Amino acid sequence: MLNLKEYKITVTLYAGIVVMLFAFYFVLSQSTKLEDDIKSLNKLYTLRGNVVFKKESETLNRVLEDLSQWAKNNNNSFFIAQESLENEFTKFRMCVKTNGLNNHQCSKNLDSLIFGVSRMIVQEEKYLINVVYIGFASGLGVLIVLIFLVRAYMYQVLQKKALMDLTTKLYTRDYLFVTMKELCARYKRTGENLSAMFIEIKYDKNSEKLEKFAQVLLETIRESDIPCRYNDGEFIIIFPNTQEKDIKNVLQRIEETLNTIPIKYNYKILEYNKKDNYELFIDKLIKGR
Repeated sequence: MLNLKEYKITVTLYAGIVVMLFAFYFVLSQSTKLEDDIKSLNKLYTLRGNVVFKKESETLNRVLEDLSQWAKNNNNSFFIAQESLENEFTKFRMCVKTNGLNNHQCSKNLDSLIFGVSRMIVQEEKYLINVVYIGFASGLGVLIVLIFLVRAYMYQVLQKKALMDLTTKLYTRDYLFVTMKELCARYKRTGENLSAMFIEIKYDKNSEKLEKFAQVLLETIRESDIPCRYNDGEFIIIFPNTQEKDIKNVLQRIEETLNTIPIKYNYKILEYNKKDNYELFIDKLIKGR
């Protein structure tokens, strides 16, 4: 099961992929549309050439039909004129139908249409460029966030490995001292209860039994308790905000499970005295002074 940081990394990665795919699809579709608009503009220029040379094209009706459908599909595009693209083209087509292609008013309508379509294509090009920039910036932003999350996750993993004993998956001796120092200082400020248990086991260098013992500890103690490997076969469990008498219930559960391994062990329990510093407390716990 993914932890929170792994979940964030996964979500960010998938979000980045979705953003890039969407941007690619959008740019591709807009590029295709822009290409069609440029082809239609070329057809309008072809009509303008027929007007200049005062000749009727044999393919005029087919071209007008193609442009009519194109104008209808692009009616809500970036066309900039007094009327919509479809209305402008309809006026031109009706003029041609009534007066012929070489009529002066039809020429004016066609010039207005060409000018409007040219500006529309310029606007589409700018819009497409902006989309590419935004897509690139968004992808870069997602990548930066992803790098940050991966770095934070790797730092957490490395830090955890440095604080965790690789064999038992319990905290290390260094972590024990750092934590005890903080907890003892907090105890002196707030008066919270603090107790610890020292357990020594005999396992004949059998790593399987060692790992089983560590697993028993992790499954038996509370989430707030802190299990540490002090030495080879020596372990200390810190019980924040717990009195010595309350540890006996935890110890009973540990003993019941350890009897199934089986493994030899002995233990000591000690409640913190505010007169002691953390090093003296650990020393008393281990040596029983």
